[in-house]
Amino acid sequence: MSPGSRGRPRAVALTHMVVMKELSAAMRQLRSAAGCERLEDAVDVLNAAIAELFPDSDSLRQAGSTSSLPHPVTVRYVSGIETGNTTKAPVPAWLRSVSAYRREQLRGSQVPGWLVHAYDVAFLADGYLVDMYRWAVSLQADQAADPPRAPAHARLAQIGPDGFDAEVAMFREGPESMRVAVRDMSAAIRRYPSGPAAVGDWLPDHEDRCGNVVNPERDLPEGVVVLPRAFVLGWWRLRNTGVRPWNHKVLYRAGGGDAGLRTPPFVPVPDAPPGGEVDIAVPIRAPEQPGTYRLCLRLGWPDGVYCYPSTLIGAIMSLIVLPEQYAGCETPWRTT
Repeated sequence: MSPGSRGRPRAVALTHMVVMKELSAAMRQLRSAAGCERLEDAVDVLNAAIAELFPDSDSLRQAGSTSSLPHPVTVRYVSGIETGNTTKAPVPAWLRSVSAYRREQLRGSQVPGWLVHAYDVAFLADGYLVDMYRWAVSLQADQAADPPRAPAHARLAQIGPDGFDAEVAMFREGPESMRVAVRDMSAAIRRYPSGPAAVGDWLPDHEDRCGNVVNPERDLPEGVVVLPRAFVLGWWRLRNTGVRPWNHKVLYRAGGGDAGLRTPPFVPVPDAPPGGEVDIAVPIRAPEQPGTYRLCLRLGWPDGVYCYPSTLIGAIMSLIVLPEQYAGCETPWRTT
């Protein structure tokens, strides 16, 4: 850059920010939904939240400081974060070598955690953005592999059927429907092969796609209200919207089990032809502390390779845990 040029070069991220793209979009959408369509208004609200959450933010913004420290934001800074233009990194080899990406996914922002927190508070996201950030950071680590895959401690190939049985032992204390579901999962996992039948079978492909379908026979697993330590069987109906058959897939939990909710590290997914639909049950144990909790599940294969590594979102569930004194409020009202 010549001495007369304005500005300074953007820093190159250590890892590509593919999974941050959807986080940036969610930040923009929630900001608009909260009534701050104009960036100027959003900046005023954000700076008020930043000042409250980080009282020393003004003093931290000194010469030589980095954007990883909390600081008052500008319209330009917020616009760059929301459009994914604050980081330009080389496209990773795994993303160039497979036909599973779209061009618009090749740029994303390194979104700082403190700004996610400020957005969440300022625009009343109730922890949703914080959870997305946690998933994104976890998936960034998973993208160090080529192709990206779930961490070793969560892979079916490493845990094995006996390890799965140990992981789900707590759910055998639940109701009969949960015990049956866990038993069926264990039997299905024992029928999985140890490796792909062909070299390219367990790799991302742009012709392999998935869509969520509303299940008319069961409640949508979103905003379920329960008491502490309750057992819940979450159900999802997924449709194979691509042209590749689904074989030997599993749902992996993004971000691990450190968010309060207890689940198996993975659950089997029934095979489905193109256009086919499958119902998937996921055992969940609510934590002791009241609050709103969320989990995200992502499709992959037994060796941990993700089916859709260049996207952040998967199957999502929200669980609202009530204090013990509200026992009975979790039951549906009678209708006449």
